[in-house]
This record gives sequence, structure tokens and C-alpha cells, in this order.
Amino acid sequence: MLTQKEKQAREVAAQALGVPEERFLRVKQMGGITNENFYLATAEEEVMLRLPGKCTETLDRSQEEKNAAAAARAGLNPRTLYFSRQTGVKITRYIRGAVTLDAALARKPEIMCKSAALLRKLHETLPPFENVFDPFALYDAYLAQDAAAFAEIFPGFAKSRRAFAALRPALEALGLRSCPCHNDTLAENLVMERDGGLYLIDWEYSGQNDPMWDVAGHMLESGFSAAQQEQFLRLYLGAPPSRQDRQKALLFQICQDLLWSVQTMAKTLAGEDQYEYALGRYGRAQALLQEYGDRYGAL
Repeated sequence: MLTQKEKQAREVAAQALGVPEERFLRVKQMGGITNENFYLATAEEEVMLRLPGKCTETLDRSQEEKNAAAAARAGLNPRTLYFSRQTGVKITRYIRGAVTLDAALARKPEIMCKSAALLRKLHETLPPFENVFDPFALYDAYLAQDAAAFAEIFPGFAKSRRAFAALRPALEALGLRSCPCHNDTLAENLVMERDGGLYLIDWEYSGQNDPMWDVAGHMLESGFSAAQQEQFLRLYLGAPPSRQDRQKALLFQICQDLLWSVQTMAKTLAGEDQYEYALGRYGRAQALLQEYGDRYGAL
């Protein structure tokens, strides 16, 4: 028996692909934080459907479509079968026999080697994207929705806002590069094929950025220990990381926790309950700020 959401997904997929709903013999809702994702299968093919979540209306779907296509041509992303720039609905080829990574898998040494190589290929071989991912502008956009509510929910929010503003000059002082980036490298956005090949999915936040954002984000989201972070940086860089590399990675991790805590709280205020997740990220950001102060001095 299909749930109401699975019935909706089947209806959307059928309309998008121009086939009768009864063609879909199996429908199953999969994971997702920002969006709702569904697996659908006909007798002939298997696909993945994305239904955009709340607070994604400001995303540039035109750029996502272009960037995802470029990544697919490079073998980094599954081929897109349907994409709506207006609604953000997307259907891609299902990766047969695929295993979606989780944090525990991402921490395995053999997987770390694959993901480090995947990120290096993204950053070094794709042509420049037309758009820029600006976390500071995105943060301001979320705050503009209801800064007073955030101040009531998050302890010490005024201090955190000042810390977030201080991240930009600290990063600029270390030197920033610009290259194609995914910008949402949590483990669940990496999918491993049966033959061991690795794909990076969900390119809605993609754009030009400093490559360390992707590296730092993957380590943060996957719960890497200090030793694992050192190992992953070495794998990605092809050399022992410098003090500057470690410092930049930590700054980007603080930036991501503060940014996504505000984003997920905005989604909560819009009716999609991610309250505990948002508070968890915000709390971790405070711990990372303390770690940064102990290692490099206060921002």
C-alpha cells in the first residue's frame, strides 16, 4: 500500500515522463534533508524523483540544471531524464545496485580514498560554472525571513552573527580559490555503484567556490575524527596538509554549521520540523568556534 506522498510522487513522475501512473510497479520514499526523494520502477527502467523541500524557492534551478549536466558529462553525476526549472522537480537515472553512503561508510579508509579522488576530479577537471555559491549572501537571505525568531531560538545568536561576519575576512586572509564546487557534500549525496564507481548527486547548491568548502563539509558531515580529517586532507591534497589548510577547513566547517542551522530553522518556521537538527548544528558550531579560538585565536 502506497503512502499519500508515494502516490503523489507517482503522479508527478507519470506526468513528467508522459506515461500512465500504472506503469510504475514500485514506489518507495527514500531519505532526504532538504528535499523528498523517491525510487520508482517500471518494467523497463528505474528512476529517482526529487520533490523540492521548503525554503528552496530562491535556488537558481537554471544553474543547477547546467552544472548537473556538466557533472554528468564528466561521469560524476547520473544522467538527468527530466528537469523543471520552474518547480525544481527532477528525475534521474537510478544507479542500479547502488549503495548510498552514510557517515559510517564515508569514514572507511577505502571509501575515503574514493571520495577524495572524486572531489579532486570535480575541482580540477570541470569547466568553470557560471554562478557563484556565496554562503554569506545565503545566510543574510535566511536572516531576512525572520531574524527576531532566530534570536529567540538560538542561545547567544547576536554573538554568533558577529562570528559569522568575521569568517569572511579570516578566510580572505588565508587566500581563496574559485573552482566548480558541489557545496553540499554530506555522505548521503555520494552514491557507490555496484562496480565501485562513485557518484555525487543533488547539485542544487553547486557553483564556484573555494574547493576546501567541499572537503571541509564532507569531513564535518561524516563525523571524521581529528586523525581522519588529517588523513582525508592528505588524500585530497596529495601531500601533508599545512597549518593554513587545517585552519581554512575549520573556518569553513564553522561557516557551514552556522549557515545550515539557520536554513533548517527557517524550514522549521515554515512548517517542516527540523528543530532538533538545527539546534544540534548550532551547538556544534559553538564548539568549533571554541576549538578555533584555542588553536588560532579568537575571530
